[in-house]
Amino acid sequence: LEADSIKDLVLAPDGRHAALIYPDRVLIKQYDRWSTTQTLQHSEPLHANWTADDELIVSGRQFIRRYRLNESADTLIALSQPGTYGYGEDGKVYTVAAGDQYTYSPRDGWHAAAEDISLVPSQIANESYRVYLSSNPEGRSYQNMIMVRHIKEYKTTQLAPHAGHTYEPFPEKEEPVNFKNFNHGSRLRRREVALVFNAIDSVEGLTEVLNTLHDYGLRCTFFINGEFMRRNPEAVKELASSNHEIGSLFYTYFNMTDARYQISKEFIKQGLARNEDEYFNITADEAGRGDELALLWHSPYYFVNNQIIEASIEMNYTYISYDVDPLDWVPKSEEDSMYRSSPELVERVLMKKKPGSIIPIRIGTVKGGREDYLFQYLDLLIDGLISKGYKVVPVSTLIEHAR
Repeated sequence: LEADSIKDLVLAPDGRHAALIYPDRVLIKQYDRWSTTQTLQHSEPLHANWTADDELIVSGRQFIRRYRLNESADTLIALSQPGTYGYGEDGKVYTVAAGDQYTYSPRDGWHAAAEDISLVPSQIANESYRVYLSSNPEGRSYQNMIMVRHIKEYKTTQLAPHAGHTYEPFPEKEEPVNFKNFNHGSRLRRREVALVFNAIDSVEGLTEVLNTLHDYGLRCTFFINGEFMRRNPEAVKELASSNHEIGSLFYTYFNMTDARYQISKEFIKQGLARNEDEYFNITADEAGRGDELALLWHSPYYFVNNQIIEASIEMNYTYISYDVDPLDWVPKSEEDSMYRSSPELVERVLMKKKPGSIIPIRIGTVKGGREDYLFQYLDLLIDGLISKGYKVVPVSTLIEHAR
């Protein structure tokens, strides 16, 4: 078999025929004799799929067509790359594909135009309607939604409205809120959650996260520590200019509750103050004006005790914990049954979250490695929250709405 130019070969369900895809045609071979029984002239075919023993669909750069064996007629299903398009004087939709003109109707689909046509100039308004592009008025992530303003009826609608939100019920009762160790907001007042991003040492994923939050128009809370700032000063400046809420993850990263260390209140205060100074110095401009960290913090690994919290309260800091652990910090290991892929982590968060939940997400890689990271699926998580009627807000907003 001379197969140099064959792009693909697809066997029919009953095994009696095979479709050979060439750059400019599709050959149908009788399998047992390997003789050509039919040649399908198809412009730049790419894929073929048998829908029955004697029927297949061929998709190419220009067309998608349905063919039946031993029949010369075929059915045009769709145009893959329509060119110039618009309305003709008869009101039908016309387009050009592969140099030929086609017309479309909801009843008959696409067909070759019988004669050359001239397109009517496009308009955005007539005596009854005006159309314009807008972002979705309900705050979803859509852009360029087609809005129709009904001039005579005094109303505006979306040309293709989405199905809307599915609002989850609120819990039956409120849960106490601890403002010294704040791990969730009100369960009953609003459907809102806080996504908290922890930048510990690595900068990987930060730009991706910032871009996603910008696309959704969200303001969230980030926590950064001294090690991250010393390694990534440019990333700190990018964060500072992003208008997100930036809290402290302490000056050094270690387990403060380890019995090997004697942690005093003065040590906690000095570590928080040094982190403030580090952030200010990195973000300072030529005139010496820098940014300040928000008075929000949490300890490394979220390990904490009453003495540590009390020391930060004396500096007017609020300690921020969480109530939903995504487990995105768990490395891939055959011995660790807690490991889940990131799509599974998204489902875990959507299942465990409640109104007022705080959900921490790690920026950067994990020691030991993972196949994927939760920040890579941030858009799916946000979509899932929005579809259930939730808003994503900074931690300070949860605190304010819980008082």
